[in-house]
Amino acid sequence: MSDKPETVEIGDLNHFVFLLSNWHQDRVNILKQMMEIPQGFEVELEGEEPLPLTGDLHKGFKIGLIVALSELGVLPFVAEPTAETSNEPVQTH
Repeated sequence: MSDKPETVEIGDLNHFVFLLSNWHQDRVNILKQMMEIPQGFEVELEGEEPLPLTGDLHKGFKIGLIVALSELGVLPFVAEPTAETSNEPVQTH
């Protein structure tokens, strides 16, 4: 991923926490959705033949997702949207 995320001006700490919390939740949701990838789903690595996720490879894939989710963890704070932040578009790159 060489695309740089768009620069977002941060006006205050509440806005920063809101953006960080949304970014984190988006990443957690993506990883949780990937946990539903079924056996046999094919992945393509650059320059290689498609590789079906079956057996131990599928188990290893799921273990990797579990590790990633545990590393992201739960944020040690809760972001409550305010009128100012609830309508803000959130960049998630």
